[in-house]
Amino acid sequence: PTYEVTNSLVIITPPTLFINEVLTINLSDTTDYAIQFEDWFEVYNPNSTAVSLAGYYFSDNPENPRKWQVPNYDIDSVTVPANGWMLFWADEDIGQGIRHASFRLKNNDESLRFTSPDGITLVDEISWVSMDADSSYGRITDGASQWVTFVDTTPEASNNGALVNMKEETANNF
Repeated sequence: PTYEVTNSLVIITPPTLFINEVLTINLSDTTDYAIQFEDWFEVYNPNSTAVSLAGYYFSDNPENPRKWQVPNYDIDSVTVPANGWMLFWADEDIGQGIRHASFRLKNNDESLRFTSPDGITLVDEISWVSMDADSSYGRITDGASQWVTFVDTTPEASNNGALVNMKEETANNF
């Protein structure tokens, strides 16, 4: 029941933002502020103005798109600069800071979903079959539609010009 409250749904159209890079097995790549090697994902903001991610959602479970909401108690810490990047830790350790998600990422058959503050509107999503340790899966250039494996990861930096591990696909002749 919504006594004295409207039943209308408010859809929040988000600005263009991208999940730009993901790392799921961090053995020696990048450490968080607690000096721990944790899974991470990066958001890229191609806009000419900064965008606060306070209130946005991330999830590794398509059935629960509101799994973790970016806190709004320190908006400056979750504001992606114009034409910039922001790293989030997927380590199930929200006590370590505002950019620590309440879930971990798997390296096999996993996905990451990014939803606007209305909890419904999809901003971006990615899924992968497998990742190697200390290699990330990212857009070949920032915001591009093609995803590749990076041998040299680029957390909170441009993917443009990063060292890519390209695997040659062979055709199956039946």
